[in-house]
Amino acid sequence: MLDSTPSVAIRHQRQDLCSVSLRILKSIMPDSQVARDNIIDAFSRYWFEYDKFDNTIKIEPLRYLTGQYSRSSYVSLRGEISNKKAKNFRLVFKYYGSQWLFAKDLQVNVDGKNYNLNGLRFSRDHTDKVWEVASIPLKGKGLQIAKAISQGEDVEVRFKGKQYYHDVRVNNGMKKDISAMLKSIEYF
Repeated sequence: MLDSTPSVAIRHQRQDLCSVSLRILKSIMPDSQVARDNIIDAFSRYWFEYDKFDNTIKIEPLRYLTGQYSRSSYVSLRGEISNKKAKNFRLVFKYYGSQWLFAKDLQVNVDGKNYNLNGLRFSRDHTDKVWEVASIPLKGKGLQIAKAISQGEDVEVRFKGKQYYHDVRVNNGMKKDISAMLKSIEYF
């Protein structure tokens, strides 16, 4: 008989999730050891979940209660792997703070070079803090900006509203996460 206490149930859920995650990762891995190493490095830096209805692995920034993506502004990637192909990857910009910005534009400064992203559609919500999120496709200008961010020394993002703005310094951890995922999706 299975013990039904919450801690045992949670442990069994985690074991099931880990075995499913490993099975899924094995199914998408290329033969090259270098490719496998890059994919494992990237997936260890992101939260991912398998959607069995869509046969898709959905990838987002880590969802830990602490860390660089928890209760903070950030830049990251989001997308999915489906039928061994990278799809719908986006460069994501999230403002998290105590004041509404009503941002509509972004400016990314990488080592003194500005990239302007105007007229973006931000989603907004709040609890005890406010968050405003926009994203751009990871192709063309979006891919150029993501690569620049991952390779830059001094990177800042300005969230710009009509009256207010907020600057966010992109830390080395975020740059490394973006770089790892960019390398990984080259194999799909």
